[in-house]
Amino acid sequence: MTVSFSLSRASLRPDSLTSFINHAIVSGGGGAVDASHQAVWSLFPGREKNDRCFSFRTQVNGGKPTFLIASAMPPEDRNNWFDVETKTVNIEDPVGRTFAFKIHDANTSASSGRHGGRKIDVVARSIAKAKASGAPFDKEQVTEEAVKWWLARRNVGFEARDVEVTASRREDHRGVLVPLSDIQGLMTVTDNSAFMNALVTGVGRGGGFGRGFLSISRA
Repeated sequence: MTVSFSLSRASLRPDSLTSFINHAIVSGGGGAVDASHQAVWSLFPGREKNDRCFSFRTQVNGGKPTFLIASAMPPEDRNNWFDVETKTVNIEDPVGRTFAFKIHDANTSASSGRHGGRKIDVVARSIAKAKASGAPFDKEQVTEEAVKWWLARRNVGFEARDVEVTASRREDHRGVLVPLSDIQGLMTVTDNSAFMNALVTGVGRGGGFGRGFLSISRA
């Protein structure tokens, strides 16, 4: 089986900045995360919010945003806001193969109960438990173990090892502090369909807001 998806770089045109900002405001986006969300959604017209077929990460080049987008289909710039470059990525027979991976700005929250419920910051919870124990602990090690626990419970179609958290922070989004981590390591693919879904929609919550973008390379 061949896993195929589109990988695009969409750079905002200087003459489209006003339209970009106006569209974000009219659509209800109040900040940079929301503005990016609205802009990238515009490249996939006709898609319902529960039928997202892409994930992305935002980069700032020369004072303007550029979006790196993985998607099940090529983007379509009907508003003429972007300069878009797209290529098709084909991965032959992924199951059993090993890749290096990075997950950018993964939302490392999890449900507090077996049947859902409020979301908890798994990193903050683990650090709080370590502090409550009264024993000395390494904050970076505790953070890494918490993220490994979180990643192991995602249906991503691969098994991860040598996992490293390269950055961890919390970001205010609409009054909610969102835990974000940059994660890297090695993966062995175990399921083609789940792997394809992770590549296209991201890992964890918030793929439509630039969270959990998965990139891979040869190990």
